[in-house]
Amino acid sequence: MKIRLKGRLHYAPGLGYGLLLSVLPWILLLVFFLKLDSWNLPTFLVVIVVIIGLVGVAFAMVFGKDIFNFTKKKYLERYKDDKMAQHYAELTEGIVILVIGLLAAFVPVIIESHNDSKNNSSSVSEIINDWD
Repeated sequence: MKIRLKGRLHYAPGLGYGLLLSVLPWILLLVFFLKLDSWNLPTFLVVIVVIIGLVGVAFAMVFGKDIFNFTKKKYLERYKDDKMAQHYAELTEGIVILVIGLLAAFVPVIIESHNDSKNNSSSVSEIINDWD
């Protein structure tokens, strides 16, 4: 039996860019809420900061759509076909999200290993001799 989704899983162009850009306002709001009890702020100021943070998230989502439209326009200049330009703009968005995700996953690990190697500057032979 075939089930139709009827647009429930429809791809929204620029959503990936918007989510990537909205990470910064979400982090700022998270840090704000973690430090909230030490600041003793009045309630109206907390509400204003939350509204400003949510406006920042909304702005990031809209700006993500603008980035996608800019990418599509550049591909449209090259390929002169709207379907092909849409396809390549979607691929570009996916690749950018994948690369940023991989960088976010591996850069902290590389920095950590680099710092560990700086702190443990003794050579391999010295480490082996210390085993005795």
